[in-house]
Amino acid sequence: MIIRKATITDIPWANARYDELGFVNSDFNNEFIAIAQQSDEKIGIGRLVNISDGIQELGGMYVADSHRKQGVARKIVDFLLEQRSPSHTIYCLAFKHLTAFYKSCGFVDVKYPEKTPTEVTTKIDWCQSQYPHGNTLLVINEKE
Repeated sequence: MIIRKATITDIPWANARYDELGFVNSDFNNEFIAIAQQSDEKIGIGRLVNISDGIQELGGMYVADSHRKQGVARKIVDFLLEQRSPSHTIYCLAFKHLTAFYKSCGFVDVKYPEKTPTEVTTKIDWCQSQYPHGNTLLVINEKE
């Protein structure tokens, strides 16, 4: 299995997966998108969305059912986090049942919600209305 940066030709496949999940489609020009691939088969995806200078959101995680419980999501998250600047703040809107997973990747609970960008808080509200799982907001390198 390899994890690689997506190309523009991967976007139709990525957005088809996101449509299946009810996720917001990818904007290739505003995201760093990672693809997990085994041989010629795309088996997973994740992304870092640029919110503003120095602030990104990790999300859009998908792993094919046939490849779950094999560490694919962890490899995608690790790959994405390797792409960020150490000074960037990375938010993650995680389904509640995945909170422990994201915390094991280095995310922590948000301490300063009042400093969370409007783009992120708006997405939290949208997620709460769209998904029955419940969501939690996590962060890496939150600024005081």
